Formats: sequence, C-alpha cells, structure tokens
Amino acid sequence: MNIFKEIDKLLSDNRSGSSALLARLLDLLEEYHNDIGNYSIQDMKSILNRLIDGFPGFSIYFHFYRAFNNRLKVLEGYRFPAREIMKEMSQFLLSYKSKWKDVNDRIAASVISSLDLKNKKVLLHSNSLTIRSVFNILCKKNICPDIIQTVSYPAKEGILQAKFLARKKLNITLITDASVSLHIPAIDYAILGADAIFEKSFVNKTGSMLIALACKYYNKDLYVFSDSRKKTDRDITSGTFFERLKNEKEKSPNEILSNAPENIHPSNRYFEEIPASLVSRFFYEE
Repeated sequence: MNIFKEIDKLLSDNRSGSSALLARLLDLLEEYHNDIGNYSIQDMKSILNRLIDGFPGFSIYFHFYRAFNNRLKVLEGYRFPAREIMKEMSQFLLSYKSKWKDVNDRIAASVISSLDLKNKKVLLHSNSLTIRSVFNILCKKNICPDIIQTVSYPAKEGILQAKFLARKKLNITLITDASVSLHIPAIDYAILGADAIFEKSFVNKTGSMLIALACKYYNKDLYVFSDSRKKTDRDITSGTFFERLKNEKEKSPNEILSNAPENIHPSNRYFEEIPASLVSRFFYEE
C-alpha cells in the first residue's frame, strides 16, 4: 500500500461525512504501522498535517490529531528509538479505535431513550455516518420513520445517504435543498449531523442554516446527532483549527458551473456556522 496515494484519495472525498473519513484514516494508519520499515515518523507527521489542512472544518480530526500528537511528544521526550516509537503509536491507534468503536451504538441508545421516532416523519440533510448508523440501529428495533432527504448540493452526497437508508427498508422522499420549506410543515423533526460543535454554535454542511431557520419559523424541533469528539473549545483552537475553519478555502467552481463565462464567478463553500440556540437538543453518546 502506498499511504500517500491513499491519503490523496481521502482528501478528494467530498461526499463522506467526517466520522466516516476518520474511520477510514484510522484503518489506513493501522495498515501503515504494519509496514513501518518503509515509512518514518516525519512521514507520519506530514500525513496528519496534510489532513488537518485538507479538512479544516472537521473537529473530529482535530480531536484525533491532538491525541496522536500528544502521545507522540511524550514518547519523543523519553528519546525512545524511532522503531519503538512506531510500535507504541501502533498500540495507541488500537486503543483509540477500541475506545470509540461503539460510539454510534451509544448515541442510538441515547436517542431511543429520549426521542420518539416511531411512525414519525423526519428531514435529513447531507451524509452523516452517525445518522446512518443510528437509523440502522433504529430499523433493527422496528423503529422506521419516514425520511425526507435533501440531495445536498453541490456534491449531492445526500443521495448516498438516501440509498443507504433505502437499503434498510426505510421510505425515502428525496428533495432538492431549495425546497425544504415546502416539506418542513409536514415533518415531526429535522435531524442534522455536525462537523464541529462550539459552546454557542455548530458547523455543518451548507444548507443547514436554512433548515434550522425554517424549523424555527414553523415551530419544528431540530436535533443534532453527534459524538462528543466534535465538541471543540473555540478559545483553545483560535489561530489553528478555528481560524482554518473560518477561512475555508473555496472548493472547485466546476461543481457549480464548469467553464464559466467571463464575469461569472462561482463561489463554492461546503460549511457554515449555525447558532446552537436554533437546536432543540444535541444527542451525544454521553
């Protein structure tokens, strides 16, 4: 396996949610550590830095990045040989994966104990591993709400989530992002994922703010399903994670309009910040 080519594939994925991308990263790093004769600690640092720069809105990456770097600094401080450090970091990866492997089961348990979804109609947006996992568990318990799913432009990753949920025998109505206000009066709840959660706001795929405001207008509950790794202290991350998040780089204009004529300037950003005051409740595994 060429780890650098695999990381390039990861960076080019604009349709998977942050939790799914981290799960793939952990698998790649585990395989990487099984081939430690071909790579170095500096390579490992370079890989993680590239991912942090490539996914500035994903606080779940920042959580792993900090934990990984903190462990690495301790080992380097003891001046362990490089090969021993790589072995220790391999153990760290196994421990980290074990700690978080059932996080979505715990989120689902929290949802089931507090939120009635049986025979309800819910609106979903974008493509979230957490939401897919929770609804998969709900289906196994014969809790099968009707789903209204946005396409989620410009990458249309909502179609992937719709297809996944349809395979679980859920009834899906697929809609354009711009038509959410036509459907929200008929729903019971809207449910979003999150890429970063701060004390007074959270970050998610563009279109989330319109959903949140429409829920407010029509007096519908909005819930966010997320694991606690996405909770981030804005002060701690100022100048690093949060600054990169605020200054998100424009994505490919071709996703909106290819070969745009002169004086048409497509602007393509994936993430936006939504006030936490618009959310009825955040559901975590805790």
